[in-house]
Amino acid sequence: MDKLELKHIAPYLPYGLKVQYIHTGEVGIIRNLVDIDDYYTIKIGIDYKDSEHIWMFKPILRPLSSLKNDIVIDGLKFNPFLRLYNLFLIEVSENLEVEVNMNNIMEGYCVVTQLISWHFDVFGLIDRGLAVESTKLED
Repeated sequence: MDKLELKHIAPYLPYGLKVQYIHTGEVGIIRNLVDIDDYYTIKIGIDYKDSEHIWMFKPILRPLSSLKNDIVIDGLKFNPFLRLYNLFLIEVSENLEVEVNMNNIMEGYCVVTQLISWHFDVFGLIDRGLAVESTKLED
């Protein structure tokens, strides 16, 4: 059984990762990593409530398939696909793949880091049922 792990959410934490509680549907923002309890379960501080176990929520992420759709971050509306091209002057294929090899590994890392800061699902969590698609919540 696939499960959400700290390695899946840690890269998003500096960027105000929103999460949705599995049982209530309530949305909050991860504020900190609180503890690892006696059973080695990660506990997360969401908003300013008591800490919760990692399995109690799903991160809210944008699917990579929406990379060509305009998004709004901090009041600024832009097209992430075009922004990536302008920021890194790299070619992104029509199917949203960036070819990474030893010659351009730094550019690949920068692209992934930028996608994470915009809350795109770079780990395939939505398809595995471990994350909520942000566009589904905006309906």
